[in-house]
Amino acid sequence: MSEGKGRICVKISVKVYAPCTKHYRWIIRHGIPRRLPLSTQFCGCPPIITNQSYGEHDLSTYQLGQLMLANIFATSPGASAMKDTSGNTHAVAANTATGTVQIVAGASNTAPTGADYALNTPIAGSSGYVAATVSAYSAGSFTLTGNITNSTGGNQNYGEIGVVVTVATYVYLLTHDYANQTSPYTAYLVSNGGTLAVTVTISNA
Repeated sequence: MSEGKGRICVKISVKVYAPCTKHYRWIIRHGIPRRLPLSTQFCGCPPIITNQSYGEHDLSTYQLGQLMLANIFATSPGASAMKDTSGNTHAVAANTATGTVQIVAGASNTAPTGADYALNTPIAGSSGYVAATVSAYSAGSFTLTGNITNSTGGNQNYGEIGVVVTVATYVYLLTHDYANQTSPYTAYLVSNGGTLAVTVTISNA
């Protein structure tokens, strides 16, 4: 998939509204009546936008990635990894409700989408999955790696890969993409005994 599709994206929209030019409210300050402009959200007049901006790729922080690592991928980011808003560091334990993280593979090279909840054509047995090795969090990213060995007894097409995690006995697909990242995304043919080496990098960079 292209680099922009399927990525976690922080979007921010900011608008500045002027007060209504027709309606006012009155207050008494130090015994003197004062007339103040009324916001259009209270008078029902059309909003008056004086400034606005919109960004699709706003920065997420290290803390977001560290909490993902601890709570989704069951790996502690370190004894003093997390910084609170006062600049103090804290240990964050791995979430024990999250089970094994696996890299999974399938035979299909049908275009993946963000609505996918399973591989299109999973490969049965150990030829279709491996327990992921989760790296430490460093400079805004961490990796999930694993080597899937084809033990089907013959050649095997690998067209799709994903990451799954078990939470409270339920298995969820977290990522889904082509195995071959080069258009036209033709499946990789792996011979019997051959290996599909997969690295998934999760980054806020």
